[in-house]
Amino acid sequence: MHVHVSPVNLEFDENDMFPMGGNVIAIQSGLANHSQAEQIFEAAKERKKQVNASTIGCVLAPAYPAGFFENPGTDEEYEYQNGDQWDWFAGRLILEEFLNGRNEDALIHLREVATQDNNLGGFYEWCTLNGTGKGSPTFLGSAGVLGQCVIEGYFGVDLSANSLVITPRLGSSNGSVSLYEPASGTRLSYNYTVLQNSTVLFDYETTYPGEIKFNFCVPENKRAHIYSDAPPESAYYNNENGRFLTFSSESNRSVYKIMYY
Repeated sequence: MHVHVSPVNLEFDENDMFPMGGNVIAIQSGLANHSQAEQIFEAAKERKKQVNASTIGCVLAPAYPAGFFENPGTDEEYEYQNGDQWDWFAGRLILEEFLNGRNEDALIHLREVATQDNNLGGFYEWCTLNGTGKGSPTFLGSAGVLGQCVIEGYFGVDLSANSLVITPRLGSSNGSVSLYEPASGTRLSYNYTVLQNSTVLFDYETTYPGEIKFNFCVPENKRAHIYSDAPPESAYYNNENGRFLTFSSESNRSVYKIMYY
């Protein structure tokens, strides 16, 4: 965000520009409500199409015109911070897509970024609109937020000092994850296997010492039932992002079969 310190007569509509990073931070911080967040997600998708970007990571669209900035690093359209692609903002957007129930879009956008980075052979600081890597190829900011997308977004593992919440967002795909947090010494692994008859087999193991909360998304017009050696008490809850079956466990290792009907 900026304020013009002197009168500026612009030959373009600055209000039409979409600064993706700032809008994502508005979602993360809670400044944007659910309706506004939905508008931001849709705007990011639309601007990606408009500028033909290779991923959802275009940070400014449209960009400031050539010559607007004197700095040679940004004096052209779609150059560096003037409209090129940044994984470390794309990652924040993708994570919020997961957290706000837009799992299909989130997975599409995550795969686009992952494919691009894999082809480039590194986590670049930024990329041109056509996906050419620029800056450091080992940019930790990019690696960190994309790791969040996978761990907190897709696999839905949210570990804090006082809680462990697991909200798998794998849908109809199988997946496994194994994690270790050095700071706390906490280990967690789980397997998510989709069986026939709309059933998910979920098994986990962890060293986390307290209660673990689980949330499983329940498709619209469906119900869910948990099968286990010691079935936990469960309940449904609804929010703006969907309907969930929630339950808790203090066991360090369990297997649950969740049937949707």
